[in-house]
Parts: sequence; C-alpha cells; structure tokens
Amino acid sequence: MTPNGPGCGNSFVGQRACAATLTTASRGNLSALRFSEAPTSLLAGGSDRKPSPMRVALLVPLVLLAACGSQVQPAPDTDPTWFKDVQPVITSRCAGCHRAGGIAPFSLTTYEEVKAQGAAVVDSVKSHRMPPWQPSDSCEPLRNSRRMAQAEVDTLEKWVAAGAKQGDVADEQALSQPGVLPWVDQTLAMDEPYTPTRARGPDDYHCFILDPKLGGPQDVIGFQVVPGVTREVHHVLFYSIPQADAAALEDGSPDYGWECFGGPGTDAPKLIGGWVPGTDVVRFPGQTGLRMFSGDVLVMQIHYNLSATEAAPDQTTVKLQYAKNPVPYSAQMLPLVDHSFRIPPLAKDFKTSVDIELPVDAQLWGVVPHMHTKGKSIKVELLPRAGEAGDKCLVDVPHWDFHWQEFYFFQSRTGLPMKAGQTLRLSCAWDNPTDKTVRWGEGTDDEMCLAFIYATGAL
Repeated sequence: MTPNGPGCGNSFVGQRACAATLTTASRGNLSALRFSEAPTSLLAGGSDRKPSPMRVALLVPLVLLAACGSQVQPAPDTDPTWFKDVQPVITSRCAGCHRAGGIAPFSLTTYEEVKAQGAAVVDSVKSHRMPPWQPSDSCEPLRNSRRMAQAEVDTLEKWVAAGAKQGDVADEQALSQPGVLPWVDQTLAMDEPYTPTRARGPDDYHCFILDPKLGGPQDVIGFQVVPGVTREVHHVLFYSIPQADAAALEDGSPDYGWECFGGPGTDAPKLIGGWVPGTDVVRFPGQTGLRMFSGDVLVMQIHYNLSATEAAPDQTTVKLQYAKNPVPYSAQMLPLVDHSFRIPPLAKDFKTSVDIELPVDAQLWGVVPHMHTKGKSIKVELLPRAGEAGDKCLVDVPHWDFHWQEFYFFQSRTGLPMKAGQTLRLSCAWDNPTDKTVRWGEGTDDEMCLAFIYATGAL
C-alpha cells in the first residue's frame, strides 16, 4: 500500500482473480481485461623527511597561536549521539511498528529503550532484516522505500560501539508529523467491534462490509486506514465489490463479517488500497484515481495477528478522499496471473512464468505482487517488442515474505510508458515442504502467482 510514511510501514494480500484475469490461456492478449524514497597532509612525505623551510614557517605561527591560551582545546567529540544522530533514524525507520501499542514485540521510541536493544538493532539493520522492505534495489526506483541507507546503518553501529551516548538535548531535531489527507470526504467504520479469535492459530483473516452509499461514480484519489487496535492489526486491504455479492457472504457467516484468507471471496473484486504498520496516508500518483460506482461497497479484509498480544475488540476505520472532478486518467488495477501451475510434493525452487503481450499503449504507475506462504520469489518485468532491446525490471522480490506485502509505486511522476507489442512477464518460485501437489487457490494451503498493475490507458 503506498504507502507512505514512517516506520516499517505499507502490505497487500492478493485477491481472487478468477474473473477478468490474465492467464496462461491468454498469453498474447491483454484485451480480455475489462473490469470494473589545517590539511592532515601538511607534513606529508614520511617521518624520515626533514621539514622544508616553508613548512617550518607555516608551523611556527600555529604553535604560537596554540600557546596563547592557558591550555590546548581538545578535539571535538565526533561520536554520534542519541539526540543529534540516532533518534531521527529510529523515528523515521523503526518507530512506526516499534512503539507502545504497535504490532512489534517491543518499543523503540526512547533513548533507554533503544540503548537496551542496541546490539539487536544493529544486527537486524546490518542484515537488512529490518526495516522490512522486500523489493530489490536493482529494478525501477520505488516511492517510499523503507530500505535503510548504509550511512544510517553505519551511524547506528558506530553509536552502539562508542557506548550509546545520549548527547545534549539541545541537539534534538524536530521530527516530522504524520501526514494528513488534504480533505476527507467519508470516514467508514466497522458496524461494530470485532474480537479476533485463535481458531486457526495466531492469525485471523476477517472481512467486513463498509458501505459508502454512493449516489453515483466517485474517483478515489487518496485514503487513510486507522486501525482500532494497532498491536493486533497486522495489515488491512479493502476492495470495491457489488453490494449483493458482499451481502451474500456476510449472510452465510454465523459471526459479524466472515473469514477470508486469500481475498474477500467474490468474483473479480477490485483492489482499492490497504495498510501495513507505519503507513501514513496514501495518495494515488499523478492525476489518477480508482473509480467506484453506485451500488458498490468496500469489503475490508483485516489480518489480525495475536502472536504477541491478547485479543481485544477492534473497530478499524477508513478515510476516503474523492476527486472534486473526474480524474483525467482513470486507473485500473489489472491482474497478471498464472493459475495453471502445479507445484510437486517436496519441490524446491519450483518456477513458473507467464508472458502477456500488450495490445495497446498504456502508462504504468505501480505493481502489487502476491503469493501465499510457500512463495519464494516473485518478479515482474517489461520486455521489449520483437527486434528491440532493453528489458526493464519493474519489481523483484527475491525473498518473498507473505506477511509484508504492499503497493509499490514508481518514483516517476509521469508513470512508465508501455507500448503495444511489449510484453509483461510475471515469474514466481516456491518451496513446497508438503507431500501434496499445490495448485492455485484461495486457501491457506493453496498458492498464487499474481501481480496487480496500477495502469492508465485504453486497457
């Protein structure tokens, strides 16, 4: 989810894409899709050389100046300190999850907390386990990357090695405030609180209907998800779905809402947005937006995780920003799918790919990859037309983690041009530790090879 903002923060689980999908049967045609970040060398030359008269002449005034005071001043302390150097890094990179009430198992917001965890923090950032950011930097530059710069890693490591000095509070820097939408047209909340259960272990995937009661088409251009109980809400996705389809699923559930692992459980849901810890507001790029229609509702899928907390009643809300006028470039979230794969029992690094040729020119703004828990890697590429050169890697996730999925928007302010005749390639790999063949499906034990592309044009 663009996610935007501080912390370890923007995850997006895929959705059912059986209708209006790009499958291996449609390799060669995208037309089936129709859904609605003083010089130290002064005495250079070696200690065995005698200083020249010029060097002596230069040094004498310096010595005399130093002798004018009662004592020689010590060199300034160059070790990093908490207030001046470390706190800004921790606040922007870690505190979105590692805070009181957050999804992380411990807080990292005060000097004492970070000092106590200093060695663990350095180990995590040096190995790039934290902050969580899945895509490789070798592909198209992405907005809001959480990957920690090497200079930031070096600062944390040097700070811990030098004794984790607190420094002068006068050096504390003003920290950025959470972003806000320029305006909010609707705030949609769950009808009632929901308390997650451990019926299937620590993870509870549950869907709820949020009805905007639209009287006509609206272009969503921004949103903000506000979790009710942040320590248990791992991520949130929401989809635009016909009201009748969503009501049928809710009517079939004995509880408020319904269980939903892979997606909301309806045909051709339209992904609108989502949230992961640390995500701030999300605004769609350029002059684009996703259109909703009268009779559509939002279905909000929440992944609750109770690994480090007891269940509590949650009532998450979503704030929506609509365009004041129809957007110039109405976007679609189009699925690239390979659902013909069969992963053999005990297979390691089993790979598949699907190529889809573009029938028309289009503009690409972002990608949302998705697999389930057996996923190992996923990659989306844009290949040139026949006779042309220049493969372009869009997104590459070499070490897939089901629990950290999100929107990836490109840094380009105008999107990436795609030309008719070029090919989108989706590649997936899995490890299958089970003794059963694994196929495409919505269930926990099933798998997916799916990527949504956020695109504009006559697709």
